[in-house]
Amino acid sequence: MKRMLTLGLCALAPMVAAVLPSAHAQAAPTAQKSNLSAANYVVLGKYYYSNGQYDSAYISFRNAVDKDARNAEALLYLGRTQTKLKLYQAAIESLRKLTQMDNRNISAYVALAQAYSAEYAASSDRNLVSGNLDLALKVLQDAENVNPRAAEVFNERALVYYRKGDVSRALEASKRAAQLAPENSVVLYTLGDLYYRSGNAPAAIETLERAVVADPRDAITRAFYGKLLMLSGNSREAKLELAQAVKIAPRSAYVVGQYGVVLYLSKETAAARANLEKAVQLDPLRYPEFYYYLGRLHLEAGNAKEARANLTKAVTLDGGEPQYRYYFGRSLEANGDRGNARVQYNEAIKLNPNYKEARDALDRLK
Repeated sequence: MKRMLTLGLCALAPMVAAVLPSAHAQAAPTAQKSNLSAANYVVLGKYYYSNGQYDSAYISFRNAVDKDARNAEALLYLGRTQTKLKLYQAAIESLRKLTQMDNRNISAYVALAQAYSAEYAASSDRNLVSGNLDLALKVLQDAENVNPRAAEVFNERALVYYRKGDVSRALEASKRAAQLAPENSVVLYTLGDLYYRSGNAPAAIETLERAVVADPRDAITRAFYGKLLMLSGNSREAKLELAQAVKIAPRSAYVVGQYGVVLYLSKETAAARANLEKAVQLDPLRYPEFYYYLGRLHLEAGNAKEARANLTKAVTLDGGEPQYRYYFGRSLEANGDRGNARVQYNEAIKLNPNYKEARDALDRLK
């Protein structure tokens, strides 16, 4: 739901410029070993990480750890980057090592809990990782024992409880985090997201507005805030917020994609399609929502094959959203595949028994 943002890029820029040529040489498999220090590799890696360039960040942090195996910051960011790249077992190993090396490092505990939780969320067979969320909660309890007033611990606990389906405990933990850090944009983002997911849109918008004020350069929070403004009917302000978010983070798949969603809802189809296509190019596997809206765009334009291709990806990445199933069924029906369309409409109804459009579609195909 929320990612770790790196601030202070302006301060990093001169240091990054000094080390970039050597780092690019290091990225090549046959390149000679660089003379960069572990600290310089960490600076470079954090620059790549903050810009969403996780492959390059991984190379930098891996080199930093090779140079200095006890560099806590290098290990922390290596673990975080491995999680971003879906290398979950490697991330868990890196972060366990860090917690053993420094058992008072709150950031390490939180990152380890995030790795457990992310592996659970990404698994196609939850039975294989059924204990991950409980392991994440145990790690967070260890962190709370170290520092009972660490807002990031309660923030992450809220996310884990939400994954377990316990919304009330998730909100309780998130509110505690916000009490401890009332101006922390990451904490406020989580609370706003949980309000939204629990159906309290006004509280979500108010909380996310506070988050944007707390950190105006947090593009992810600004993008989510803009999306909720759009859903509440404030299209003008929504587009302004998303346009600003894209200026701040033009290579963030989430930001670019949410701008595409808002443009789609504003019926600016050409611009919406361009932004949604760019988003899935930037990150092809993380955001099924953007394939869903691309599929709808193609359906409305009469491009049945393109609609089916995009909606197939949406359902593959997240089969638990009833609207994805319904529109996938629509795309199959548009391609003449009435039998599989029925299957998808039925799946949509299983997920949401009150889904009228899906029931109407089934009646139409009888």
